[in-house]
Parts: sequence; C-alpha cells; structure tokens
Amino acid sequence: MEKNKKKGWKKALHIVKITVVSLIALVALVLAGSFTAHKLSLASEGKRIKAYGQKMPVFDSQMNVKIDGQGKQTIVLLTGFGTAAPALDFTPMIEELKKDYQVVTIEPFGYGLSGQTERARTSDNMVAEIQSVVEQLNLETYILMGHSISGIYSLNYANTYPDEVKAFVGIDSSTSHQAWPGVDDSLIKFASNSGLLRLVTKVSPPDSSYLDQETAEQMRMLTMKNSGNETVSRELSELGNSFELANSQRFPKTTPVLLFVAISEETRPDWVKLHEDTVAGLNHGKVIELPGDHYLHHTQAPKMAEELQVFLKE
Repeated sequence: MEKNKKKGWKKALHIVKITVVSLIALVALVLAGSFTAHKLSLASEGKRIKAYGQKMPVFDSQMNVKIDGQGKQTIVLLTGFGTAAPALDFTPMIEELKKDYQVVTIEPFGYGLSGQTERARTSDNMVAEIQSVVEQLNLETYILMGHSISGIYSLNYANTYPDEVKAFVGIDSSTSHQAWPGVDDSLIKFASNSGLLRLVTKVSPPDSSYLDQETAEQMRMLTMKNSGNETVSRELSELGNSFELANSQRFPKTTPVLLFVAISEETRPDWVKLHEDTVAGLNHGKVIELPGDHYLHHTQAPKMAEELQVFLKE
C-alpha cells in the first residue's frame, strides 16, 4: 500500500515537472516569436514612417521641429512625458492654434523623429535644448504651451528666460508641489523590446479617434519605434530631481499663466487646488476646469484656443 502511494506521488510529481517545463518552453517560444515578429515589423514600418517637420542640430544630436501657421505671435508646444510622436499627438491643438498663431512643436530627444542623446535628462538640460531651438528660429518672445510634465520644464524655463516667455499655458500640466512617487520602467522596456506591447496594442488598441486614419497609423508605428528607448528611460529616472528643483521655484510674478485642468472620475482630489496654488500671487493667473482626461488637447482643443485668446486680451 505504502509503495503504491509513493509511486503515485512520484508519478504526480513527474507530471507536474513535465507540465512546468512545458509551460516554460511555451512561454519562451511565444516570447521568441514575439521578439522576432517585432523586429521584422520595426524594419518594415521604418520604411513607411513619413517625415514631417525639420531636423535641427541641438548639442550632440538632432531635434525634429514642426512649424505650422503664420500668425504674428508664436506658441511653442511642449509634450508630456513618453508621448511617442508629439507633433502628431498635438494635431487637434495645432489645427486650432495655427489659425491665429505660428505654432512651433518641439519633439525632445527620444521622441517623434528626433534623435537620441547622451546628455543627462535634467530639467536644466531640457531647458537648454528648448532654448537652442528657439535661438535657431530667431524667436525673441513666445508663449509656452506645455502638456503634463512640460509644466515642470516650463516653470524652470520661465525663470531662466523671463524676458522671452510672454505667457505659459498648461494642458493638465504637472505642478511644482505635486508628489512624485517614482516609476520603474523595467516592465515597460521589457514589453516594448520583447514585442509584447505590440501584441497588447493589437488586442486593445489605444484611442486614436482624434486623428485621421493615416495619422493614427503613423502614430502607431512611431509608438512601436520609440517606446522604451534609453533616452526617455533616463528622463524618467531623472524626474525625481526635476520635481525637487521645481519645488523651489514659482513662475515670475509678471508672467501670465493660464492652466487648463482635466476633470474626470480619475481626477485626484487636490488636483485643482495644486493648480490654483500655482497661479496664486501672480499678476495674471487663471485656472479653467474642463471635462476630459489627461489629454485635453485631444478633445478640448477648440475650447482651449478660444479661452487662450480671451486670456491674452484680459
């Protein structure tokens, strides 16, 4: 009886071992296939990505800059963190703004069609890189409009070049006193490099209803190309220091600041107050709440363009 029990346990254990080994082999096979398919797709998609904007030499690499509109006033558009192709992502906003302004969309290193860089991704370096583009375009004064993390970089920029920045407009922008918990992007990098991100986006594609079909496809290919790249990863690692610097800064009192704040079920309880605190004490500061998610420029571009004109006339 005991011998039979032992034989039974050994047989069950053997089956478990075979099952585990088989599952590991299956996962390895899927990952290998996913990785190979991803690399082949990247090579194919690289030939189909269409150029837009112009390349400009900036320090050790090149930045892609897209210019739209011919208005007398210039708006410099700055992206949120990790947006694969800012000049495409901002399309609805650009379409509205270019009617009245010259719109300069800067794609930072590691974004869109810009190159990679060896430079540290500090807030000061981000500011210097934006300034390099501005100087090459001979822009003497301009309005900064920034989404998300660009609120932090714009704060530093406005303090560094106060005579050049005519105003700052935030699109659900980060604030100097919000807590930064830190983010480990190792899983994102693994998903990107292994091809799993490609599989996930096929099963559950991101919303691209704000773009036409051709632009949405370009955005998809650039997302596959840029996700998890080393330059953006180093920027993420540096964000804790960028927020620490911002914590000691405020916008110059004479700089007009207009902040659009996204309101939805996911909005953190103190989000509006953080923005109200940002404009408190300024000669000309305003907070406007708009329904929508973090990417307000996808859905609220006409309203924001309208409110900007009113704000600048006040």
